[in-house]
Amino acid sequence: MTKTTTTAESAEQQKGNRAYRRAAEHGNTTAPKPDRIIRKPELLNKVGLSDVTIWRMEKDGKFPKRLRLGGNSCGWLESEIDGWVDELAAARN
Repeated sequence: MTKTTTTAESAEQQKGNRAYRRAAEHGNTTAPKPDRIIRKPELLNKVGLSDVTIWRMEKDGKFPKRLRLGGNSCGWLESEIDGWVDELAAARN
């Protein structure tokens, strides 16, 4: 089964890949990794919260907003989710 990507998802991946290659070409060893759009099943696994909890936190501005990919599809930028998790970890110390 092949995965189809939307135009927005494809453009975002290409943009991230170009930025990564450009930084690597200039010898930047800490080049940013290309940003990925993660879908709901991966998000739920990554953060360990329920769908409803994520929706409420998004609505209250306490969780990164989802991206509308078209139709009934949505996703989240992995870098924003990772940043949110890092903020939670930093706040507990």
